[in-house]
Amino acid sequence: AFGFRTSFRWEKEVASMQPKIHGAIESGVDWLLSRQLVDGSWMAHAKDGYPGGITPVVVFTLLKCGLGTHHPAVRRALLRLRHIEFNRTYSASFMLLALAATGDQKYQSWAEELTDWLVETLPSQGVYGYPGAPDISNHVIAVLGLDAAVQTFGVKISPKVWNKILEGTLKYR
Repeated sequence: AFGFRTSFRWEKEVASMQPKIHGAIESGVDWLLSRQLVDGSWMAHAKDGYPGGITPVVVFTLLKCGLGTHHPAVRRALLRLRHIEFNRTYSASFMLLALAATGDQKYQSWAEELTDWLVETLPSQGVYGYPGAPDISNHVIAVLGLDAAVQTFGVKISPKVWNKILEGTLKYR
C-alpha cells in the first residue's frame, strides 16, 4: 500500500526496508481500528466544532492503507459520516478525499454536495483557512479534495474558481 522511489542507486536498500514499512503500516491500521467507537466514529476534535472530528481523516487513511470499502470499520464510519453536515473546510475536504479513495460512484451526489459547499465558501482572497484566517495547510487539503472530486467523480468546477484558488495560492510563494 505504500512505497517510495529513490534513485536506482538506493533500490536494494529501499527494498530491504519495505517489510518494515509494511509492518509499521499494519501496526498503525490496527491501532486506528482499535480506537473506533461503536457508532463508527473516531471522535477526536468533534467537540471543537469539526463535524465528524477526525473520522474523515481516519477513513481516508484506512482506505489508502489498503482496507476496502467492504471492511466493517470503513462501512460503519461512512454510514456515520453520511448523517453529518460538513460546515468546515478541513472536514469537508477530507470527506471528499475519503469518498474519492473508495472509488465508488455511488458517492457521486455526496461528493457533489461537498464540492458545492467548498466552492461556495471559498474566501474572497482565494485561500481556504480556519474561520477568520487563511491557512495554507487547510488550503492544500481543500484543493486536494476538490481535485479528487473532479478526478474521481467528474464533478465540474468553474475555471474562474480554479483561477481564484491559483491566484490565492501564489500569494504564499
